[in-house]
Amino acid sequence: MRLGFRVLATAALLSACHSQGAVVAPIAAAQAQAPTSRVELCADFRLALSGPLCVRELTPTEQSQRGSSVRLEYAGANVVRRLRINGRGFPEPDDDDCTEHRYRYLAGELAESTGYSAAGSVCERTLYSDHATRIRWVDAWGRAAFSNDRLYTEERVERDARGFVVRTRFFGADGSPVHLTGNAHELRFVRDAQGLEARTCYFDEHGQPAENGYRAHCLSFERDQFGTDIARQSWGVDDKPSVDFAGGQRYSREVDRVGNVLATHFLRTDGSPISTEDGHCATLQFQYDARGFRTAGACLDGQGRPARYREGNASWRMSPDAFGHTREARYFDLQGAPFAYEAGFARYELERDTFGRVTERHYFLADDKPGQKNGPASIHYDFDDRNSETKRSYFDAAGKPALFKGCAVLQTEYDSFRQAERRSCRGGDGKLLRGSDGVAITVWHYDAKGLMSEERFLDENERPIAQNDGYARVEHQYDALGTDHDARHYAVDGSEVKLPRFKWLVVRVPHSDEFWPGHSREEALGRIESARRELLAGMPFEQALRQFGDTTVSVTHPGDVGYMSLTRVYSTVRMADESLKVGEYSEVVEIPYGFALYQRSE
Repeated sequence: MRLGFRVLATAALLSACHSQGAVVAPIAAAQAQAPTSRVELCADFRLALSGPLCVRELTPTEQSQRGSSVRLEYAGANVVRRLRINGRGFPEPDDDDCTEHRYRYLAGELAESTGYSAAGSVCERTLYSDHATRIRWVDAWGRAAFSNDRLYTEERVERDARGFVVRTRFFGADGSPVHLTGNAHELRFVRDAQGLEARTCYFDEHGQPAENGYRAHCLSFERDQFGTDIARQSWGVDDKPSVDFAGGQRYSREVDRVGNVLATHFLRTDGSPISTEDGHCATLQFQYDARGFRTAGACLDGQGRPARYREGNASWRMSPDAFGHTREARYFDLQGAPFAYEAGFARYELERDTFGRVTERHYFLADDKPGQKNGPASIHYDFDDRNSETKRSYFDAAGKPALFKGCAVLQTEYDSFRQAERRSCRGGDGKLLRGSDGVAITVWHYDAKGLMSEERFLDENERPIAQNDGYARVEHQYDALGTDHDARHYAVDGSEVKLPRFKWLVVRVPHSDEFWPGHSREEALGRIESARRELLAGMPFEQALRQFGDTTVSVTHPGDVGYMSLTRVYSTVRMADESLKVGEYSEVVEIPYGFALYQRSE
């Protein structure tokens, strides 16, 4: 094998990989591991007081045909190591870039879970106490893990006699109750005979029924033998079918004989199809190769005809490398021709290092020429021995250094906690250069909790310089939950620069030269005008974003676009926003890709 991983050479796994390779796993030098007493290949797992438990044990052949499976390694009765692997037997990163988790126990009860990337760095760490009824998220050094996409740093749970969580509540770093999206502070679970969630319901901090961010009080699930949810329905506080903002109430899935999802169908309460996500797709359809790699996907409308994803393409295809990781992806239009979707390229190719990290991205246009509409033809990435990206270099179609946002190279330095502390913009000759933001060097400082406390901006001579919004330094302030709620901006001479902060709500409109699957201009205008009326009548901004908007909704800062210098925005936006007082809403304004309205928040 040409990959530099440690081989786990068990007979079952070798059989699953057809004797061509084995599961690869990082070696974390500081993490001792108990001897493995036995190994299970599983479709999935659920977490109990005693650690991970296998949902359904797989044969080597079944595992080799699934896109994702779990390998559990035991020491005695407890799982000490869990790996996520693909059909070829190699690590498959999860959403946190973790390919494996290791577990520590006290008296047979779960005490700690630590996730590692393929390169061996800690990507997730969870501490359990009081018989695993208190769960805390911390970083590799034990500090509370604050996050931009959630407010809570702790869960307090209740478990049933089998050790499964049946109730969980969420708390911030100061110990106060916090909400998820919507008004939910607490989740309660009904579990099936295997311990998998059959029903999940949401409640507020007083224990009263609440809705999640999509108008559902409860979600119910049906699962196949592999634990895959093949049907989900939404229910309101009256225990009747609830309808989300898009009009959908449930989905159903088709799966193959080993549990790979072949199609997801989105449905109204009456069972008729509806497009509820990913553009005009009432059905998302998928194909796989013989080793479970997802090779193709298509968007279909309610009649089963090709339709467009949110990005404008109708379908895509991917091919794997020898280790089951994406090597190439292509995008196609309704007629099956190559299509440069929203990001500006129709195809990309990836190269990886011995840890599976992407080191090269090569982009191609619809005519298969190197390049992309809004960026370089190629990007090269360098990493240090702690798995942190240290350099990003841009190249044109001829392989020569190219400027992207004013920089041919972005070089990043880190502190002892792997926090970025200095980023430099350089030209192809390696000399410092001012980027499109007017800055050559950005310097970051952090407080004892790991939260960014200050940003400084420097020119190519490493002297303070005002970036394009007019300030050279920013001081950040946080509330007790670790949420960035205020910032003070300073000019080069140290005087304070007062900038307004805004939220926005956007409804997109298609243009004649693009395939954006949005609303007609009239529909989009009517939709955002309805949003403004509802906001003026008292609708919470987050609810309006979900009901009317076309952008992703942040949990911590819904709709926030930050501090803005109104000298650098579209003239229509400047005229609408410059007279707003805190809390006021702007008139609806038209911007190049749709309609927007703003609220001044500071």
